[in-house]
Amino acid sequence: MPQFRFRALAANGRRVHGRIEAEDADRVRARLADQGLMPVEVASCVPLAVRLQAWWPRRRRNLPAVLLRQLATLLAAGERLDAALLSIAAECPDRRLARLLHELRERVRAGRGFARALADSPELEERELVAVAAVGEAAGRLPAVLADLATSRGRREAFARRIRGALLYPFVLALASLFAVLFVLVGVVPRFDAFLAGREAELPAFARAVFALSRGLRTSADVLALALAVLALSSLVVARLPAARRAADRLQLRLPLFSTHARERVAAEFARALAVLGGSGVELPRAVGLAADAVTNTAARVALRRVAGELREGRSLASALAATSLLPHTALGLLRAGEESGRLSVMAGFLADHYEERLCERTERFVRLLEPCLVIGVGIVVAGIIGAVASALLSLPRFAT
Repeated sequence: MPQFRFRALAANGRRVHGRIEAEDADRVRARLADQGLMPVEVASCVPLAVRLQAWWPRRRRNLPAVLLRQLATLLAAGERLDAALLSIAAECPDRRLARLLHELRERVRAGRGFARALADSPELEERELVAVAAVGEAAGRLPAVLADLATSRGRREAFARRIRGALLYPFVLALASLFAVLFVLVGVVPRFDAFLAGREAELPAFARAVFALSRGLRTSADVLALALAVLALSSLVVARLPAARRAADRLQLRLPLFSTHARERVAAEFARALAVLGGSGVELPRAVGLAADAVTNTAARVALRRVAGELREGRSLASALAATSLLPHTALGLLRAGEESGRLSVMAGFLADHYEERLCERTERFVRLLEPCLVIGVGIVVAGIIGAVASALLSLPRFAT
Protein backbone atom coordinates (compact mmCIF):
# COMPACT_ATOMS: atom_id res chain seq x y z
CA MET A 1 0.00 0.00 0.00
CA PRO A 2 1.38 3.48 -0.83
CA GLN A 3 2.75 5.70 1.90
CA PHE A 4 1.93 9.41 2.23
CA ARG A 5 3.52 12.18 4.26
CA PHE A 6 1.26 14.86 5.73
CA ARG A 7 1.25 18.17 7.56
CA ALA A 8 -1.85 19.12 9.53
CA LEU A 9 -3.14 21.48 12.21
CA ALA A 10 -4.65 20.31 15.50
CA ALA A 11 -7.62 22.05 17.17
CA ASN A 12 -5.26 23.97 19.51
CA GLY A 13 -3.21 25.27 16.55
CA ARG A 14 -0.33 22.84 17.03
CA ARG A 15 1.38 21.66 13.83
CA VAL A 16 1.40 17.90 13.28
CA HIS A 17 3.36 15.99 10.65
CA GLY A 18 4.12 12.36 9.92
CA ARG A 19 3.56 9.47 7.53
CA ILE A 20 0.58 7.22 6.99
CA GLU A 21 -0.32 4.31 4.70
CA ALA A 22 -3.55 4.52 2.70
CA GLU A 23 -4.99 3.69 -0.70
CA ASP A 24 -4.95 7.29 -1.86
CA ALA A 25 -4.65 10.89 -0.65
CA ASP A 26 -8.42 11.21 -0.06
CA ARG A 27 -8.30 8.33 2.44
CA VAL A 28 -5.42 10.08 4.23
CA ARG A 29 -7.41 13.30 4.51
CA ALA A 30 -10.44 11.40 5.78
CA ARG A 31 -8.40 9.61 8.46
CA LEU A 32 -6.81 12.88 9.57
CA ALA A 33 -10.25 14.49 9.81
CA ASP A 34 -11.43 11.57 11.95
CA GLN A 35 -8.56 12.33 14.34
CA GLY A 36 -9.61 15.97 14.61
CA LEU A 37 -6.80 17.25 12.41
CA MET A 38 -7.09 19.70 9.51
CA PRO A 39 -4.88 18.57 6.59
CA VAL A 40 -2.54 21.23 5.24
CA GLU A 41 -0.47 19.10 2.85
CA VAL A 42 -0.71 15.46 1.76
CA ALA A 43 1.89 14.09 -0.67
CA SER A 44 3.05 10.68 -1.81
CA CYS A 45 6.36 9.56 -0.28
CA VAL A 46 9.21 9.18 -2.74
CA PRO A 47 11.19 6.00 -2.06
CA LEU A 48 14.96 6.13 -1.56
CA ALA A 49 15.53 4.32 -4.85
CA VAL A 50 13.75 7.12 -6.71
CA ARG A 51 15.76 9.83 -4.90
CA LEU A 52 18.99 8.08 -5.85
CA GLN A 53 18.11 8.40 -9.54
CA ALA A 54 19.64 11.87 -9.48
CA TRP A 55 23.02 10.12 -9.12
CA TRP A 56 22.29 7.01 -11.21
CA PRO A 57 19.19 7.63 -13.34
CA ARG A 58 16.94 4.63 -13.83
CA ARG A 59 15.54 3.90 -17.24
CA ARG A 60 12.02 5.21 -17.73
CA ARG A 61 9.62 2.38 -18.32
CA ASN A 62 6.53 1.43 -20.28
CA LEU A 63 3.32 -0.08 -19.01
CA PRO A 64 3.35 -3.82 -19.86
CA ALA A 65 0.87 -5.34 -22.30
CA VAL A 66 -0.92 -7.40 -19.64
CA LEU A 67 -1.66 -4.24 -17.62
CA LEU A 68 -3.01 -2.40 -20.67
CA ARG A 69 -5.18 -5.40 -21.49
CA GLN A 70 -6.59 -5.46 -17.95
CA LEU A 71 -7.29 -1.74 -18.10
CA ALA A 72 -9.03 -2.04 -21.48
CA THR A 73 -11.16 -4.93 -20.20
CA LEU A 74 -12.24 -3.07 -17.06
CA LEU A 75 -13.10 0.09 -19.02
CA ALA A 76 -15.05 -1.91 -21.59
CA ALA A 77 -17.02 -3.46 -18.71
CA GLY A 78 -18.11 0.01 -17.56
CA GLU A 79 -15.59 0.60 -14.75
CA ARG A 80 -14.53 4.19 -14.10
CA LEU A 81 -10.92 4.97 -15.04
CA ASP A 82 -9.79 5.84 -11.51
CA ALA A 83 -11.44 2.71 -10.08
CA ALA A 84 -9.87 0.55 -12.80
CA LEU A 85 -6.41 1.95 -12.04
CA LEU A 86 -6.92 1.28 -8.32
CA SER A 87 -8.00 -2.33 -8.97
CA ILE A 88 -4.98 -3.02 -11.17
CA ALA A 89 -2.56 -1.35 -8.73
CA ALA A 90 -3.90 -3.43 -5.84
CA GLU A 91 -3.02 -6.67 -7.65
CA CYS A 92 0.25 -5.50 -9.24
CA PRO A 93 3.26 -7.44 -7.83
CA ASP A 94 5.72 -4.78 -9.01
CA ARG A 95 5.87 -2.20 -6.21
CA ARG A 96 7.34 0.54 -8.40
CA LEU A 97 4.69 -0.01 -11.06
CA ALA A 98 1.93 -0.07 -8.42
CA ARG A 99 3.16 3.27 -7.10
CA LEU A 100 3.10 4.73 -10.63
CA LEU A 101 -0.48 3.51 -11.08
CA HIS A 102 -1.55 5.16 -7.82
CA GLU A 103 0.06 8.41 -9.01
CA LEU A 104 -1.81 8.13 -12.32
CA ARG A 105 -5.05 7.61 -10.40
CA GLU A 106 -4.41 10.73 -8.31
CA ARG A 107 -3.93 12.80 -11.46
CA VAL A 108 -7.10 11.37 -13.01
CA ARG A 109 -9.08 12.12 -9.82
CA ALA A 110 -7.71 15.67 -9.94
CA GLY A 111 -9.54 16.13 -13.26
CA ARG A 112 -6.90 15.32 -15.84
CA GLY A 113 -7.54 13.02 -18.76
CA PHE A 114 -5.72 9.71 -19.04
CA ALA A 115 -3.41 10.97 -21.79
CA ARG A 116 -2.50 14.11 -19.81
CA ALA A 117 -1.92 12.06 -16.65
CA LEU A 118 0.45 9.76 -18.55
CA ALA A 119 2.31 12.70 -20.11
CA ASP A 120 2.83 14.28 -16.68
CA SER A 121 4.45 11.15 -15.20
CA PRO A 122 8.26 11.68 -15.07
CA GLU A 123 9.00 7.93 -14.70
CA LEU A 124 6.99 6.70 -17.70
CA GLU A 125 8.25 6.72 -21.31
CA GLU A 126 4.83 6.50 -22.91
CA ARG A 127 4.64 8.89 -25.86
CA GLU A 128 3.03 6.14 -27.95
CA LEU A 129 0.38 5.43 -25.30
CA VAL A 130 -0.19 9.16 -24.75
CA ALA A 131 -0.96 9.67 -28.45
CA VAL A 132 -3.22 6.61 -28.65
CA ALA A 133 -5.04 7.52 -25.43
CA ALA A 134 -5.60 11.11 -26.60
CA VAL A 135 -7.17 9.88 -29.85
CA GLY A 136 -9.23 7.29 -27.99
CA GLU A 137 -10.54 9.80 -25.44
CA ALA A 138 -11.44 12.31 -28.16
CA ALA A 139 -13.31 9.65 -30.17
CA GLY A 140 -14.87 7.93 -27.13
CA ARG A 141 -13.04 4.68 -28.00
CA LEU A 142 -10.47 4.50 -25.20
CA PRO A 143 -11.12 0.80 -24.30
CA ALA A 144 -10.85 -0.26 -27.97
CA VAL A 145 -7.61 1.61 -28.72
CA LEU A 146 -6.05 0.38 -25.45
CA ALA A 147 -6.95 -3.19 -26.40
CA ASP A 148 -5.32 -2.74 -29.84
CA LEU A 149 -2.20 -1.26 -28.26
CA ALA A 150 -2.07 -4.10 -25.72
CA THR A 151 -2.16 -6.66 -28.54
CA SER A 152 0.63 -4.88 -30.42
CA ARG A 153 2.75 -4.42 -27.30
CA GLY A 154 2.20 -8.07 -26.38
CA ARG A 155 3.66 -9.11 -29.75
CA ARG A 156 6.67 -6.85 -29.20
CA GLU A 157 7.25 -8.26 -25.73
CA ALA A 158 6.94 -11.83 -27.03
CA PHE A 159 9.47 -11.02 -29.77
CA ALA A 160 11.94 -9.60 -27.22
CA ARG A 161 11.47 -12.63 -24.93
CA ARG A 162 12.08 -14.98 -27.83
CA ILE A 163 15.34 -13.24 -28.75
CA ARG A 164 16.54 -13.18 -25.13
CA GLY A 165 15.62 -16.82 -24.64
CA ALA A 166 17.53 -17.84 -27.75
CA LEU A 167 20.68 -16.02 -26.59
CA LEU A 168 20.52 -17.14 -22.95
CA TYR A 169 21.78 -20.72 -23.45
CA PRO A 170 24.93 -19.83 -25.45
CA PHE A 171 25.74 -17.11 -22.91
CA VAL A 172 25.50 -19.60 -20.02
CA LEU A 173 27.49 -22.16 -22.04
CA ALA A 174 30.25 -19.62 -22.77
CA LEU A 175 30.41 -18.66 -19.08
CA ALA A 176 30.59 -22.31 -18.00
CA SER A 177 33.31 -22.95 -20.61
CA LEU A 178 35.37 -20.05 -19.29
CA PHE A 179 35.14 -21.36 -15.72
CA ALA A 180 36.09 -24.86 -16.91
CA VAL A 181 39.25 -23.58 -18.60
CA LEU A 182 40.14 -21.45 -15.56
CA PHE A 183 39.65 -24.46 -13.28
CA VAL A 184 42.04 -26.55 -15.38
CA LEU A 185 44.65 -23.77 -15.42
CA VAL A 186 44.37 -22.87 -11.74
CA GLY A 187 43.42 -26.21 -10.15
CA VAL A 188 44.97 -28.96 -12.27
CA VAL A 189 48.07 -27.56 -14.02
CA PRO A 190 49.74 -26.30 -10.77
CA ARG A 191 50.06 -29.89 -9.49
CA PHE A 192 52.26 -30.78 -12.45
CA ASP A 193 54.03 -27.44 -12.24
CA ALA A 194 55.24 -28.27 -8.72
CA PHE A 195 56.40 -31.70 -9.89
CA LEU A 196 58.34 -30.19 -12.81
CA ALA A 197 59.89 -27.31 -10.86
CA GLY A 198 63.49 -26.70 -11.81
CA ARG A 199 63.20 -28.51 -15.14
CA GLU A 200 61.74 -25.64 -17.23
CA ALA A 201 64.68 -25.67 -19.65
CA GLU A 202 63.90 -29.26 -20.63
CA LEU A 203 60.24 -28.60 -21.44
CA PRO A 204 58.78 -27.82 -24.89
CA ALA A 205 57.99 -24.16 -25.60
CA PHE A 206 54.21 -24.69 -25.60
CA ALA A 207 54.34 -26.46 -22.23
CA ARG A 208 56.43 -23.62 -20.75
CA ALA A 209 53.84 -21.12 -22.01
CA VAL A 210 50.94 -23.05 -20.41
CA PHE A 211 52.74 -23.32 -17.05
CA ALA A 212 53.68 -19.61 -17.19
CA LEU A 213 50.02 -18.71 -17.86
CA SER A 214 48.91 -20.86 -14.91
CA ARG A 215 51.44 -19.20 -12.59
CA GLY A 216 50.42 -15.75 -13.80
CA LEU A 217 46.74 -16.42 -13.10
CA ARG A 218 47.52 -17.65 -9.58
CA THR A 219 49.96 -14.91 -8.58
CA SER A 220 48.01 -12.02 -10.16
CA ALA A 221 44.45 -13.13 -9.34
CA ASP A 222 43.72 -10.06 -7.19
CA VAL A 223 45.08 -7.66 -9.83
CA LEU A 224 43.09 -9.39 -12.58
CA ALA A 225 39.90 -9.32 -10.48
CA LEU A 226 40.36 -5.60 -9.82
CA ALA A 227 41.04 -4.93 -13.51
CA LEU A 228 37.92 -6.85 -14.53
CA ALA A 229 35.81 -4.95 -11.97
CA VAL A 230 37.13 -1.60 -13.24
CA LEU A 231 36.52 -2.69 -16.84
CA ALA A 232 32.95 -3.76 -16.05
CA LEU A 233 32.19 -0.51 -14.21
CA SER A 234 33.74 1.57 -16.98
CA SER A 235 31.70 -0.31 -19.57
CA LEU A 236 28.49 0.43 -17.65
CA VAL A 237 29.34 4.12 -17.41
CA VAL A 238 30.32 4.39 -21.08
CA ALA A 239 27.21 2.47 -22.19
CA ARG A 240 25.03 5.10 -20.52
CA LEU A 241 26.71 7.96 -22.40
CA PRO A 242 24.49 9.10 -25.30
CA ALA A 243 27.48 9.80 -27.57
CA ALA A 244 28.90 6.30 -27.06
CA ARG A 245 25.49 4.73 -27.65
CA ARG A 246 25.01 6.68 -30.89
CA ALA A 247 28.48 5.73 -32.15
CA ALA A 248 27.85 2.03 -31.45
CA ASP A 249 24.43 2.16 -33.14
CA ARG A 250 25.88 3.88 -36.22
CA LEU A 251 28.54 1.18 -36.40
CA GLN A 252 25.86 -1.53 -36.30
CA LEU A 253 24.16 -0.02 -39.34
CA ARG A 254 27.43 0.09 -41.33
CA LEU A 255 29.25 -3.16 -40.51
CA PRO A 256 28.68 -5.77 -43.25
CA LEU A 257 28.07 -8.66 -40.85
CA PHE A 258 25.60 -6.76 -38.65
CA SER A 259 23.94 -4.19 -40.88
CA THR A 260 21.29 -6.56 -42.33
CA HIS A 261 20.18 -7.69 -38.89
CA ALA A 262 20.21 -4.11 -37.53
CA ARG A 263 18.18 -2.70 -40.44
CA GLU A 264 15.60 -5.47 -40.27
CA ARG A 265 15.20 -4.88 -36.54
CA VAL A 266 14.69 -1.16 -37.22
CA ALA A 267 12.05 -2.08 -39.82
CA ALA A 268 10.24 -4.44 -37.41
CA GLU A 269 10.17 -1.95 -34.51
CA PHE A 270 9.16 1.02 -36.67
CA ALA A 271 6.46 -0.90 -38.55
CA ARG A 272 4.93 -2.39 -35.37
CA ALA A 273 4.55 1.04 -33.75
CA LEU A 274 3.33 2.65 -36.99
CA ALA A 275 0.66 -0.05 -37.39
CA VAL A 276 -0.90 0.54 -33.98
CA LEU A 277 -0.63 4.35 -34.14
CA GLY A 278 -2.05 4.59 -37.65
CA GLY A 279 -4.78 2.10 -36.82
CA SER A 280 -5.76 4.19 -33.79
CA GLY A 281 -6.29 7.31 -35.92
CA VAL A 282 -3.11 9.27 -35.12
CA GLU A 283 -2.21 11.61 -38.00
CA LEU A 284 0.64 10.28 -40.16
CA PRO A 285 3.43 12.83 -39.39
CA ARG A 286 2.86 12.45 -35.65
CA ALA A 287 2.54 8.67 -35.95
CA VAL A 288 5.88 8.47 -37.79
CA GLY A 289 7.56 10.63 -35.14
CA LEU A 290 6.20 8.48 -32.32
CA ALA A 291 7.04 5.27 -34.19
CA ALA A 292 10.61 6.55 -34.51
CA ASP A 293 10.77 6.77 -30.71
CA ALA A 294 9.97 3.03 -30.53
CA VAL A 295 13.18 2.20 -32.46
CA THR A 296 15.99 1.15 -30.12
CA ASN A 297 18.82 2.11 -32.49
CA THR A 298 19.50 5.77 -31.66
CA ALA A 299 21.09 6.60 -35.05
CA ALA A 300 18.07 5.22 -36.89
CA ARG A 301 15.75 7.02 -34.47
CA VAL A 302 17.25 10.41 -35.35
CA ALA A 303 16.94 9.72 -39.08
CA LEU A 304 13.31 8.59 -38.77
CA ARG A 305 12.40 11.70 -36.78
CA ARG A 306 13.61 13.76 -39.72
CA VAL A 307 11.20 11.78 -41.89
CA ALA A 308 8.31 13.03 -39.74
CA GLY A 309 9.41 16.63 -40.46
CA GLU A 310 9.59 15.94 -44.19
CA LEU A 311 6.03 14.55 -44.13
CA ARG A 312 4.79 17.83 -42.69
CA GLU A 313 6.39 19.58 -45.66
CA GLY A 314 4.32 17.44 -48.07
CA ARG A 315 6.73 14.64 -48.98
CA SER A 316 5.42 11.07 -49.27
CA LEU A 317 6.35 8.52 -46.62
CA ALA A 318 7.95 6.05 -49.05
CA SER A 319 10.22 8.63 -50.69
CA ALA A 320 11.26 10.13 -47.34
CA LEU A 321 12.11 6.68 -45.95
CA ALA A 322 14.00 5.72 -49.12
CA ALA A 323 16.23 8.79 -48.69
CA THR A 324 17.39 7.54 -45.26
CA SER A 325 18.64 4.19 -46.71
CA LEU A 326 17.61 2.59 -43.40
CA LEU A 327 14.89 0.12 -44.34
CA PRO A 328 15.25 -2.89 -46.66
CA HIS A 329 13.84 -2.57 -50.20
CA THR A 330 11.02 -5.02 -49.40
CA ALA A 331 9.88 -2.86 -46.50
CA LEU A 332 9.92 0.28 -48.65
CA GLY A 333 7.88 -1.42 -51.36
CA LEU A 334 5.21 -2.64 -48.94
CA LEU A 335 4.93 0.75 -47.21
CA ARG A 336 4.67 2.49 -50.59
CA ALA A 337 1.87 0.12 -51.62
CA GLY A 338 0.08 0.66 -48.31
CA GLU A 339 0.37 4.43 -48.55
CA GLU A 340 -1.00 4.51 -52.10
CA SER A 341 -3.89 2.13 -51.33
CA GLY A 342 -4.85 3.76 -48.02
CA ARG A 343 -4.02 0.57 -46.08
CA LEU A 344 -0.76 1.73 -44.50
CA SER A 345 -1.57 0.36 -41.04
CA VAL A 346 -2.39 -3.08 -42.42
CA MET A 347 0.82 -3.20 -44.49
CA ALA A 348 2.87 -1.98 -41.54
CA GLY A 349 1.45 -4.74 -39.34
CA PHE A 350 2.22 -7.37 -41.98
CA LEU A 351 5.73 -5.95 -42.34
CA ALA A 352 6.33 -6.12 -38.59
CA ASP A 353 5.19 -9.76 -38.43
CA HIS A 354 7.43 -10.65 -41.39
CA TYR A 355 10.61 -9.10 -40.05
CA GLU A 356 10.08 -10.22 -36.46
CA GLU A 357 9.80 -13.81 -37.69
CA ARG A 358 12.90 -13.42 -39.86
CA LEU A 359 14.91 -11.96 -36.98
CA CYS A 360 13.89 -14.79 -34.65
CA GLU A 361 14.77 -17.43 -37.25
CA ARG A 362 18.16 -15.84 -37.91
CA THR A 363 18.92 -15.62 -34.19
CA GLU A 364 17.95 -19.25 -33.65
CA ARG A 365 20.16 -20.34 -36.58
CA PHE A 366 23.05 -18.36 -35.11
CA VAL A 367 22.53 -20.03 -31.73
CA ARG A 368 22.39 -23.49 -33.30
CA LEU A 369 25.71 -22.76 -35.00
CA LEU A 370 27.28 -21.15 -31.92
CA GLU A 371 26.58 -24.00 -29.51
CA PRO A 372 28.74 -26.69 -31.23
CA CYS A 373 31.43 -24.06 -31.94
CA LEU A 374 31.65 -23.28 -28.21
CA VAL A 375 31.80 -26.97 -27.28
CA ILE A 376 34.47 -27.68 -29.91
CA GLY A 377 36.45 -24.57 -28.93
CA VAL A 378 36.50 -25.50 -25.24
CA GLY A 379 37.45 -29.07 -26.15
CA ILE A 380 40.38 -27.81 -28.24
CA VAL A 381 41.59 -25.52 -25.43
CA VAL A 382 41.35 -28.23 -22.75
CA ALA A 383 42.97 -30.77 -25.08
CA GLY A 384 45.77 -28.29 -25.76
CA ILE A 385 46.38 -27.84 -22.04
CA ILE A 386 46.39 -31.59 -21.45
CA GLY A 387 48.70 -32.03 -24.44
CA ALA A 388 51.09 -29.43 -23.03
CA VAL A 389 51.21 -31.23 -19.66
CA ALA A 390 51.69 -34.60 -21.37
CA SER A 391 54.47 -33.25 -23.59
CA ALA A 392 56.18 -31.83 -20.51
CA LEU A 393 56.09 -35.21 -18.77
CA LEU A 394 57.25 -37.07 -21.85
CA SER A 395 60.17 -34.69 -22.28
CA LEU A 396 61.70 -36.07 -19.08
CA PRO A 397 64.04 -39.01 -19.72
CA ARG A 398 62.51 -41.43 -17.22
CA PHE A 399 59.00 -40.88 -18.57
CA ALA A 400 60.15 -41.09 -22.16
CA THR A 401 61.73 -44.53 -21.53
